[in-house]
Amino acid sequence: MAINYSVTPRKNPKNPQDPAKYYAQTQVVSEYSFDDLCSDLQAMCTLTEGDIKATTANMVHCISSALRNGRSVRLGELGLLRIVVSSTGAETKEAFTAANIRKPRIAFYAGNRLREAVAGLRFNQVEPRPQKGSENGQEDDGQV
Repeated sequence: MAINYSVTPRKNPKNPQDPAKYYAQTQVVSEYSFDDLCSDLQAMCTLTEGDIKATTANMVHCISSALRNGRSVRLGELGLLRIVVSSTGAETKEAFTAANIRKPRIAFYAGNRLREAVAGLRFNQVEPRPQKGSENGQEDDGQV
C-alpha cells in the first residue's frame, strides 16, 4: 500500500520575506488506536487485553524512571528511547550552565525491523485536506 502525501507551501521562518517553497506532507489514512493494538495482540497470544494494558502502564512507569535517571531504554526490535537536549550557546565553556539547556525531549530511534518496514515505501500524491478554521471547509488560497 502506498503512503498518501499532499504538497503544501511553507515559508522559511529564518527568511520570511523569501517566497514559499513546496514540501510533502503525509496524509494519515486513519489512526490505529491503543485499544485496536491491544485487541490484535490478544488475538496473537495468551494474554488478555487487560494484561496487555496493565503491562503497558507498568512499562511506561519503568521507562519514565529510567529516562529520568539518565539511562537510554532499549525496547528490543522496537528501538531505543533516550533523552536529548538542545541549548543556547555560550561564549566560553565556563560561561555555559544548565540554564543554557532548553526543554529536554525524548528521542526514539527505530530498530532494524521498523526501519525495514518503511524501506521501499511507495508514495501517492493526494489533494491537501481543508485547513481547520477555514470557511465552509474550503481551503485557503495557499498563502502562508
